[in-house]
Amino acid sequence: MAATKSLHLLLYFAVAMLVPLYVSCAQTNITSGTFLLAAAGAGFPSPSGRFSFGFYATDGGLAVGVWLATAPNVTITWTANRNGTPDTGGSLRLTYDGRLIWIGASIQDRPIAVHARPAVVGAMLDDGNFVLYGADSSVVWSTFDESPTDTLLAGQELVPGAQLFSSVSGTNRATGKYRLTNQQNDGNLVLYPVGTANVAAAAYWDTGTFQIGFPEHGFSSGAGNYRSRIHRSLVRCDSEQGLGIPLSCYVYI
Repeated sequence: MAATKSLHLLLYFAVAMLVPLYVSCAQTNITSGTFLLAAAGAGFPSPSGRFSFGFYATDGGLAVGVWLATAPNVTITWTANRNGTPDTGGSLRLTYDGRLIWIGASIQDRPIAVHARPAVVGAMLDDGNFVLYGADSSVVWSTFDESPTDTLLAGQELVPGAQLFSSVSGTNRATGKYRLTNQQNDGNLVLYPVGTANVAAAAYWDTGTFQIGFPEHGFSSGAGNYRSRIHRSLVRCDSEQGLGIPLSCYVYI
């Protein structure tokens, strides 16, 4: 009996030691040769689990992107090749020659990131930025530096001339009918229908933030009266849901 008890205790402590070891080894980085099989919800999480980078379900198949994983409903914050045809199968890989690619997909292999230098490591950060690093540890590509889709996260800049575009619907992240533009000439944030010129007659909403520094610093969650209101928040331009009504942008605290 004593021997049986000792064996049970030994097994208990062995399991107790293995469980935290498994959790602590949860992978947040992608290294050369790493792959992720294509499946809805499969992703590389940030250290806290707040954000994830990988595959999410969309109309007609899967897409690659970043999502806020702690919300009651998954909130997509960035999408790769958002106007591409959804696909299934294959895997997401950081190849040994430094490319991030969706390989073996049913239609064709799809580059996810385009960068001049090869990447050796990728990381999903807790601020929602997915970053690729070169051999010298410098950033070679990031989702924050790419054109944003329909969402701006805290700490991410909408630089002068950059735009957010609405999505077709909540399940189709392709470019929709409306856009939020950081005007290059006066620093005003303006909402326009897609396909119109950046002129007052085409606008249906603006911040009225003329000449207050946005051309120099971009629209972000940094200092400044207007920008400080979105500290630790998420700015999102809602999908249209086929209603044919003007786009709305919201701040989520």
